[in-house]
Amino acid sequence: PYPPPLSESAAGPSIWTSRLSPPAESWNLTASAFDAQHLTPHGAALLRHLGQYLAVDYRYPDPCAADVTLIADGTSFRDVQSARAFAGGFFGRRSCSAARAAAIVEATAAAQPLLLPLVSDDVEAGCAGPSEADVLRSFGGDVDALAAAYKPQIDRVGSLLGCCSAEVCDRHGLGRRNCSLSDLPHTFHPGRYYSYFDGALSIAGYYADAWMLQAVSGVEPFAWGELTLSELSELYRVHQRVMWLGASLNASRGAARRLAHALCSSDS
Repeated sequence: PYPPPLSESAAGPSIWTSRLSPPAESWNLTASAFDAQHLTPHGAALLRHLGQYLAVDYRYPDPCAADVTLIADGTSFRDVQSARAFAGGFFGRRSCSAARAAAIVEATAAAQPLLLPLVSDDVEAGCAGPSEADVLRSFGGDVDALAAAYKPQIDRVGSLLGCCSAEVCDRHGLGRRNCSLSDLPHTFHPGRYYSYFDGALSIAGYYADAWMLQAVSGVEPFAWGELTLSELSELYRVHQRVMWLGASLNASRGAARRLAHALCSSDS
């Protein structure tokens, strides 16, 4: 799991809560692999199964002969691990499996820079992402109204975290006093497809996503044992909405955006 914003470790501590999250051993990872955010064994198994499923679903008579190129974000080792696990499932025990896994394209700014925008979560330097006005137009233009629509979920996340401390509130311009998670203002950050706005939506979405990852990875108890799966599913809607802020805009302009990134990278 990724650390929460303004934090160094996904296991804690963090400014958002005094409660610790599951440590490395809960994810079947070593401490060093956990800190480096490597793919979990559970995640690797899921990606192998996904590869197996697609090999069958696409009805390739011989996956080795398929015109398939796997591209990974070379700046993220976990992304590379994910591509290798997928290849292991897609190509299986066939003679080409090792060669195909070794041929995964690892896109970086130095190697295959034109492909990096296709697999990266961040806009590369020199290639501007959508403006705040563009993002606001994609959902009606009122972040506070959007956050208000999810206030019950945000408040529930805040109560589980015990958020927010005077440090958090002061950092967000609310003065040196305790406040609630719902009180945090929203600040636009260009170039981050996964979360264009900091604030209540972003933090609630992060923890809902983290708890869902715990649940589907068999990490018990998830969310400190204080949520049912039904309750967690309801909270997860916040994360889905946060991702939608970028995904809806990017999907609607997907091909054009990727071409623009490629041209911009080429020019720079």
